[in-house]
Amino acid sequence: MFPIVKFATSIKPETQVAEVTETHLAQIELPLSPIVNHLWDFCRSQARPHLEDLASRIPAVATWDDLILAEKEKNILRDIAIHVKQRAKVYQEWGFASKGVRGLGISALFAGASGTGKTMSAEVLAQELQLDLYRIDLSAVVSKYIGETEKNLRRIFDAAETSGAILLFDEADALFGKRTQVNDSHDRHANVEVSYLLQRMESY
Repeated sequence: MFPIVKFATSIKPETQVAEVTETHLAQIELPLSPIVNHLWDFCRSQARPHLEDLASRIPAVATWDDLILAEKEKNILRDIAIHVKQRAKVYQEWGFASKGVRGLGISALFAGASGTGKTMSAEVLAQELQLDLYRIDLSAVVSKYIGETEKNLRRIFDAAETSGAILLFDEADALFGKRTQVNDSHDRHANVEVSYLLQRMESY
């Protein structure tokens, strides 16, 4: 069991699940030439030092065949990959980016017990998209001091924006929470942390 709770896109997932197959995914983009692949890998390696001190890089070696999921969930993951691959066409060529600069990123919320494949799913997406995958260590992000959590998040997102990496907030219950009713200063600052995180996710 591995439900995907949320897929942030303007296209309803249920209208896409039956249409996305491995054949369709292969037809979306032609394979890159070896020279382009080497150049892309070199650019990724040059951007890594900005994030290495802030997060742990996970080698993306898992493939679709390694991922044991129900076909519905697997198709939603493929839909996410297609969505990312077509962002340049939709936002630049079709001009949708000029309509607004916010909400252009893609977020997916994975839910399930330990061992159900949440991290592996992110790894498969990173391998498919040829992007680096970084796990965010919440123990190094969340701080008891006011304002420090936001500073740590800003450093992570600022560094990630130079690399185009996939950020995986693992076991993120401590940071991803509902805004609570403000009864004291602690509640107010907790809400500020959640609001800041959601704002940076939307703009990343």
